Amino acid sequence: PIQLIEVDGQVKFPGVYPLAKNAKVSDLLAAAGGVKESAYLARAEVTRNKLTASGATKISLEVDLGLALKKDEVFDIALQSKDRLNVHKIPAWSENHVVELRGEFVFPGKYTIRRGETLADLVSKAGGLTQYAHPDASVFTRIKLKALEKKNLAKLVGDLRIEMASKSLTEQGGSAYYDDGQKILADITKLEPVGRLVINLPNLMAANNDDVLLEGGDVLYVPTKNNSVNVIGQIQVGSSHLYNNTMSIEDYITQSGGIKKRADVERIYVISASGSIKMVEESNWFAGAEDAGLKPGDTIVVPLDSEYMNDLTLWSTATQIIYNSAVAVAAISGF
Repeated sequence: PIQLIEVDGQVKFPGVYPLAKNAKVSDLLAAAGGVKESAYLARAEVTRNKLTASGATKISLEVDLGLALKKDEVFDIALQSKDRLNVHKIPAWSENHVVELRGEFVFPGKYTIRRGETLADLVSKAGGLTQYAHPDASVFTRIKLKALEKKNLAKLVGDLRIEMASKSLTEQGGSAYYDDGQKILADITKLEPVGRLVINLPNLMAANNDDVLLEGGDVLYVPTKNNSVNVIGQIQVGSSHLYNNTMSIEDYITQSGGIKKRADVERIYVISASGSIKMVEESNWFAGAEDAGLKPGDTIVVPLDSEYMNDLTLWSTATQIIYNSAVAVAAISGF
C-alpha cells in the first residue's frame, strides 16, 4: 500500500503527500512549498500512530522548525506513514487589514488597522472631521454584511416569485398584478448590495462604549453638510426640498405634488440620514419638522398600498429594501 504523510497549517501547499524513502520533516516542508511568513518556527507538532499490544494510540512530537529546516539531527526527525505535521501560526499574527475613510475627514484615505482598533480610534487617527462634515449622514459599509445582504435579496426574490405565482393562479384578476410584480423583481435583482451597518457616528466619537470594532475592507463615508429633505415613492414628483424646521411632513409631500391614488398613507415612514427608519405617526403629519423628528438629509417615503398588489405580503418588504438601497447608494455615489 502507498504510504502517506500530511502537513497542515502555515505552509504554502498543505495536503497529503507520498512518503518518500528516508523522508524527514525538512523534506515534507520542501514538498509543501516551504513555510509561510506567518509560520511559528519555534514549535510545531508531529502527530504519530504508535502501535501497542492493545492497539494504536496517538502520540505528539514537538519539533523546532527553525532547527529542522537547518537539518538539525534532533528535530529534523524521520517521518513514518500516517504522520501529520501541524505548523502553527505566530501568536496574534494578522495580515494587513485596510480600512478606508472617504469624505469630510482632515486626512481621508486608506489606513492599516491593528487588531481591536475601533472606528472612533481611526477617526481620531485621521485628524477628526472637517467643519463641513455631516456626521449624522455617515454611511459605514462592511464586506461581510454585503455578502449577507446579497443572500437575503436572493431569498426574497425566490419567496416573492412563489407568492406572486400562487396569487395569479388562485385569484381572479391576479395576473393583472403579475406584470407589476415582475418589474419590482427585476429591480431587486439589479440591486447591488451596499452592506450598510447603521451607526450613530457622533455618539461613537463622544463615548468609549458601544464602539465598532473594525474589520478589513470596512469603508466609512462622511458626506458634506446636506440641508435638504427628500420625498420619494407614491408622490406625483420625487423631489428634494430645502430643510425648514417649520414645515411638516405633509408640507413636504404637498410641495412634491401630493400623494398618488395608490399611496399607503398609513405606512409613510422616514429614512433618516444615518440609515435608521422611523414610522410616521398620524399625529406627526401636521407637526413641524423638529416636532416630527425630521432632520436635514432625511428622506420621506410614501409606499404603495399592498391592496393594489393583491395584498402580496412580501410587497412592502421588497419596496422598502429598494428605497433603502437607493438612499444608501445616493449617499455614497458622490465619493
